[in-house]
Amino acid sequence: MNRIKIGIKLFILTTFLSSVTMILGLQGLNGMANTKDRLKTVYDNRTVALIQLSGVVNDTMYLLRLIDKLKDEQSPEEITRIIKNSYKIASEREKKWKAYRNTFLTNKETILARQAEAHINDLALARNTVIAAYRDQGHEAGRAAASRTNLDRKFNTFHYDLSQLIKLQVEVTNNNYEEALKEYTHIHSITLYSMLIAIILGALFSFLLARSITRPIHNAVDIANSIADNLPDSDSSKKFADDEVSQLLHALARLKSNIAMMSQKIKSQLIQLKAMTNSLPLVVFQMSLNRKKTLSYNFISEQASIVLGVASEELLENANALMRNLHPEDILSVKIASIKFAKKVFTEGGHLSVHMIFRMIIDTHTRWILATVITDSNVSNDSVILNGFYQDITEQYNSKKLLQDVIDENPAIVIIKDLQGKYVLNNRSFEQLFNFAEGSVIGKTDYEIFDCTLASQLRSVDLDVLSKVSTRQFEEEIPTPDGVHSFLTNKFPLLDDNGNPYAICIIASDITQRRTIEKLLKESEAYNKVLFQESHTPIVVITPETGQIVDCNPAAVNIYGYTLRDELLGKTTLDVSAPFQYAEVDTWTAAMNEQAIALKKGNNIFEWQLRRPNGEFWDASVHLTTIIHNGEPLLLGTVTDITIRKQAELAILQAKAAAENATKLKSNFLATMSHEIRTPLNAILGNLELLEYSSLTLLQRDRLHTVTTSSRSLLNIINDILDLSKVESDQLILENTAFDIIHMFEEIAQMFVPLASKKEITLNLIISAEIEQYYCGDPTRIRQIVNNLVSNAIKFTESGTVSLSLELENDALSGSMIFIRICDTGIGIHESIQQDLFQAFMQADSSITRRFGGSGLGLTLCKRLTELMQGEITLESKPGVGSIFSVKLPVQPVTSPRLVPLFSPEMNITIISKHSDWPRAVTPHLVKWGLQVNIKESTEEVTYSQSQILIINELSHEELLVYERAALNSRIINVSIHGPSMPIMDEQLISVSCFSLAGLRSAIMLAMGLESAETSVPPVAYERLDSVKRAHILVAEDHEANRILIREQLKLLGHDADFAENGLIALTMFKNKRYDIILTDLSMPLLDGYGLSEQLRNQQEWIPIIAITASTTKDDLQRCLAAGFDDIILKPISLSELDLALRKHLRHNLSSGSEKSVTVVTSQGQCLSHELYEAMKTATTLSLSAIEHALVRGDMDEVAAQLHSMRGAFMMIQEPIVAAKCIDLNSMTKANKPVELQQAFNDFKFFVNDVLHRLTPGN
Repeated sequence: MNRIKIGIKLFILTTFLSSVTMILGLQGLNGMANTKDRLKTVYDNRTVALIQLSGVVNDTMYLLRLIDKLKDEQSPEEITRIIKNSYKIASEREKKWKAYRNTFLTNKETILARQAEAHINDLALARNTVIAAYRDQGHEAGRAAASRTNLDRKFNTFHYDLSQLIKLQVEVTNNNYEEALKEYTHIHSITLYSMLIAIILGALFSFLLARSITRPIHNAVDIANSIADNLPDSDSSKKFADDEVSQLLHALARLKSNIAMMSQKIKSQLIQLKAMTNSLPLVVFQMSLNRKKTLSYNFISEQASIVLGVASEELLENANALMRNLHPEDILSVKIASIKFAKKVFTEGGHLSVHMIFRMIIDTHTRWILATVITDSNVSNDSVILNGFYQDITEQYNSKKLLQDVIDENPAIVIIKDLQGKYVLNNRSFEQLFNFAEGSVIGKTDYEIFDCTLASQLRSVDLDVLSKVSTRQFEEEIPTPDGVHSFLTNKFPLLDDNGNPYAICIIASDITQRRTIEKLLKESEAYNKVLFQESHTPIVVITPETGQIVDCNPAAVNIYGYTLRDELLGKTTLDVSAPFQYAEVDTWTAAMNEQAIALKKGNNIFEWQLRRPNGEFWDASVHLTTIIHNGEPLLLGTVTDITIRKQAELAILQAKAAAENATKLKSNFLATMSHEIRTPLNAILGNLELLEYSSLTLLQRDRLHTVTTSSRSLLNIINDILDLSKVESDQLILENTAFDIIHMFEEIAQMFVPLASKKEITLNLIISAEIEQYYCGDPTRIRQIVNNLVSNAIKFTESGTVSLSLELENDALSGSMIFIRICDTGIGIHESIQQDLFQAFMQADSSITRRFGGSGLGLTLCKRLTELMQGEITLESKPGVGSIFSVKLPVQPVTSPRLVPLFSPEMNITIISKHSDWPRAVTPHLVKWGLQVNIKESTEEVTYSQSQILIINELSHEELLVYERAALNSRIINVSIHGPSMPIMDEQLISVSCFSLAGLRSAIMLAMGLESAETSVPPVAYERLDSVKRAHILVAEDHEANRILIREQLKLLGHDADFAENGLIALTMFKNKRYDIILTDLSMPLLDGYGLSEQLRNQQEWIPIIAITASTTKDDLQRCLAAGFDDIILKPISLSELDLALRKHLRHNLSSGSEKSVTVVTSQGQCLSHELYEAMKTATTLSLSAIEHALVRGDMDEVAAQLHSMRGAFMMIQEPIVAAKCIDLNSMTKANKPVELQQAFNDFKFFVNDVLHRLTPGN
């Protein structure tokens, strides 16, 4: 019985506890399921809502972009395709919107959805309006712009509602999530409490049951122990209990797992919602605003970095970071608007919103941003929540501005009026035409801005267009402030989605100017027709394909040689042209080429040869112009008869050919005359030169001098003519060699001393101290220019002075320029004939020629030579006063050592001269040499002393004696124009030329006791140095006088000669006998010199051949070199030139035993024999070496001795410049300055070696 009671109790207890646990577990599971369903519903609904809303936004944006494409010029097919796509997208957007409406919506969402749905309908109407407005792009621009503006406005409102709906999704999700969490917490609490109660009750019942069964159990322990293994009920009962607890725990674990999964799912949904928010083209945000007007972001989407240029994390930390990229011009306006809105939020409360447009500078680009802020309805005492978004509206802003700019810049008038006739929109053209202020007509009717009659007229047409719902185009005239204007007007209604008009658009183009042009064009056509018919210029119209003349005027009929117009019409180019044109091209080919050029370029001018019906050929200048008539190209040709001009051109060409032939004949004549005149002159001058070495009486020598002077004068005239001819024919070749310009001018001055003295004219030479010693140029031509000018100056000066000056002028562009000036006090030249003097054979007048002589070629040659050297020559002159000829020549200075003597600072030079010209000219050079100079005019001003040097200029013999007696202890240097080039000392008196600076310097050194006097110089003489073996020379010359002259010249030079009368004889003689050199004339009978040279060269006979010619043309000289001549000697033959040429080519070609040569020593010192040169070179090398060793030892006496020896040697070979430099170095030995002396000696050694190289035989 007790056992039964215990079993019943245990059953009841177990059943009770199991029931309570199951009820509690089922209730918990039911609550979890409800929570799961609730969360799933929230997730599904929010997901669908966000997807559909995003789709609506995207489709709407795409629709707007699609409609924006209509603004560009599109074809009708493209417009139809765009409209179809827009309807398709709109249909898909409506489906997505209905799908969203079918989701679970809260009351707040339902209200916003209804508002958005109303906006969707408005958007559809606006879209249809835009599409309808863009159906005709040519006339609907204004209407489309207005509709597009309306559509943008409605889209912004719809966009705002959508943004509210999207924001609301987050709020609904959060609310449902919080409710689910509350339910979950409630269920969790109930489950825990139920389990706790079940445990307590189980423990209590177990305790009571234990007490009731303790004793029976104690009594039955043994039995129980014995049958423990056989208690299946107990085991079963225990197993059952274990299964129930396990199931309960398993259920609880699954509940916990489901709750975690739901929580994770909710978090995932929140992440998806955030991602969707970030994917929107907006920056969504939530802000807190406190009463201190301080803003802080609670949330902002990641699009902030793209739209605002500031990262969302930075804005969450500091809301003012937005101001960093704000446009400077918008900072103040944004701050003021923000302050006003914040104040309104806390004063008025409620649901408020604000829209702000400002600019942001992002990566140097300006972006337009629309900020929309909405307050939460719950406003606490301390802060308020602000929700909103930022949107980049740059494209929309630019599109609107662009559309408005397009409308304003449209020259046509654009107007939109509503149904009541009030102006809704107008462009700038309308306001400017009628002088209305900007925006002043908006909202007004035509009756308010125009007179009643015009307003009624305009309103009547507007009502007609609106009532018929049709487009109307017409022309009208409307008065404006500046007169009546004509317009081409288009009026059409603007329709809503139902096809009802809500406004009218007017586009009016001002065609006043076009009407005027049309009127003028009609008048012009009539006028041109008259011009075409009445023009004296022949005009034809030709078809390009066939060349047929389809129209012409009377002048063309006349010039083509026809009588009637119909006779010319229909003729082709071939019919009226010569068979061939100028280049021997057939007429058809030439015509096609010329017409093709005219068609390609639009016009073409060419010359053409035509033929008249009578067969007469005539030349014409044709000007073809391409014209378009009825869409087809035609050629309009104007024809000018140029037959006379072509004949004149032919005459000019013939005259040119004749002139060129005459020039050639002149050149040949000059060459012939040169040869014919030089040939007898050669004999005359050669024999005169030989006579100079004969014994003559004084009378004979005087007559010889007269004949020689006359002959050389004649030769100079011939040379001038030939030089002028060379310059004019561009055959004169300039040299570019280094030369001593100071020595050249001194020689020129000394050369003209006898002529100036004979006329009692004072000749001055002034050389600037800035002039270098050596320059590069053509010394022969410079000397020729100066000789001519000085000769003319002396010739045309009866009394007074002739001055030759040389200065240096540095030009920034041209570099160094030597400035030569020749001044005289002669007869002068009138200004009117100064330019003519530089023309060939021109003089001031015929009396000049009779009085002074001359050919009139000198100045012409000077001018041409100066221009050839890139210089210029000018003239200043006054009749009766004198003339100044100035020559500027570009030259390049040659670097050379400057040996300046180191005179004692106490040394004074006193110059006594009655004339100031020479002292003034020479003083800068004396100062440059380191001397102190005093200039006196008479002896009364001179104080004599022992160390004094007197330089006396141009005094009489009696005056010199007075000075010699007065200055017994002084050295006197007598400087005169007749003095020697190098100083000659006679007791106390030293004589030197006033034209030699080197001689003056040597004279001063001599007066100072630094040098010994030279009393003589080597005479000018031809002297046989060695005659052991003579050269064997073959001479080919057809002129007997020349043969005799050359024989005597070669005999004087110590050579043997055989003569042949022509080239054939010479060729035979050369084959029979061996010669060292051949001299041949160029012009000979049978075989001339060219043929002789060519035959010898063809026979591989290499012997020196020298041409003797009177021809100096460039062509002849080049022909000589081409024929194989080794050298050329010009007639008349100078003995020195002949000797130089022979020694040059005989040096390596003497016959056996002829190693010794005969030479000539002249006063120029330029021709040295081999033996003399080698001796000179050896002695100079030894002296230079001795000076180097003496300088090392400091032995100045040895240096002075060697320099004195070198000076004498160079004076013997007529090299005064080297001798003067020896004197300069010798003066340095007296000053005992070894450093300066060593440097000067190094430069001197370089100079001496250069002179020795120049004196090398054969150079």
